[in-house]
Amino acid sequence: MSSRAERRRQARGATGGGMSAPLMAQMRPMTIAEMKPGQVYEPGWFVITLETLPVFEGVGASHAFQTELWMPPQYRESTTDNLKIAIGLLKNLCPRSRKMIEDISSLARSPRSREEALRLGMEERNYSPAEASKILRRPILPE
Repeated sequence: MSSRAERRRQARGATGGGMSAPLMAQMRPMTIAEMKPGQVYEPGWFVITLETLPVFEGVGASHAFQTELWMPPQYRESTTDNLKIAIGLLKNLCPRSRKMIEDISSLARSPRSREEALRLGMEERNYSPAEASKILRRPILPE
C-alpha cells in the first residue's frame, strides 16, 4: 500500500500538476556590501533566497525568505542540486530557517500559486535573472 504522500505525487503527475511547491530560489555569493560591520570576508558565504510567485494580497505580492549560509568548496557552484543541498542544510541546522522554509513552501502550495505556475509553464530548472524577473515582476540581482 502506498503512502498518502506517494498517492498525492502520483495524482499530481497524472494531472500535470508539476512542482509540489512552486518557488523561485536563488543561491548567490554574499557581497561585501551585505556583510555585517566588522565581519571578515571568508569565501564560501552564500545568500539563499526562497520566494513565492507574486499571487498574494490581490496586487501580485510575493513572500520571501532570505538567509546566509557557508558552503564547502565542492557545493559552491550555483546549481539546482547544490541549492537543494543548501536548503536541506538550513532545514537541518537551524530551527528558525526550517520554520521559514516550511511556511514559504506552504504558501507556495496555495491553489493560486499552483495555477500561476501552470499558466507560466514553470518547471524545476535554472532560470536566468531575466526569466526570473519576468516571473516575479521585478528586477533580480544576477548570480
